[in-house]
Amino acid sequence: MRVFIIPLGHFDLDVGSLTPSDVSGRRAKAPVYAYLIECAAGLVLMDTGCSSALARDPRSLLGDEVESLTPVMGEADHILARLELLGYQAQDVDLVLNSHLHFDHAGANNCFPKAEFWCQQTEWAAVRAHPRHYPDPGWDPGPTARRRELRGDTDVTAGVRLISTPGHTPGHQSLLVEAEEGSMLFTSDAVYTSAHFDPEHLGAAVDTVQARASVLRLMDLAREGARPFFSHDPVQAEHEAWRLAPAFYR
Repeated sequence: MRVFIIPLGHFDLDVGSLTPSDVSGRRAKAPVYAYLIECAAGLVLMDTGCSSALARDPRSLLGDEVESLTPVMGEADHILARLELLGYQAQDVDLVLNSHLHFDHAGANNCFPKAEFWCQQTEWAAVRAHPRHYPDPGWDPGPTARRRELRGDTDVTAGVRLISTPGHTPGHQSLLVEAEEGSMLFTSDAVYTSAHFDPEHLGAAVDTVQARASVLRLMDLAREGARPFFSHDPVQAEHEAWRLAPAFYR
């Protein structure tokens, strides 16, 4: 098994976008990542990042929100460009796992027509019921795409498990990988940054009760030895010397 952490640009944002209670107006750099796993299930991609459309013309998709959430992404930051550097094409991806369907995690889903998409049933339902919360249509892989609606924790293959962590969105899920070098816990937006790895300091969530329970569950996994990788932490990768693609973990 090899695990790649793939950087996909970043957002220059108002910290209130991550922590609604923070009205200071401070700005921060929030990275965006996808995760690629070579394993017994084939080539598995967790999240697809932003679409080219959002990178080119963010205002058309985000409206005035772009002032507080500004993407800083070039063509080289698109998931297909990053995969090509690893020697892969879109058709090589067997399975896409979406943590959730927000534009910075699922915006390029429609670039993988041959993959199967796994997402929680409650997330598929949420995007249909509240489309304004999911402004980039790139989340939709197309009418002929194979989709699996999950209900709770789901094993992908030996050593790769999706963990149901609702709260940020109704069907949010995180990823636990039992790698040779140790357990890796990709929290996605259940925990934005190390500061949010605290049930009393939640990030943005549609359901704070669920979000708090999800953070507590992820904290339990970390106490059991899983190393947490947060989704938008501006300094964690540097401080912990993450191996970013093309480097990898085993």
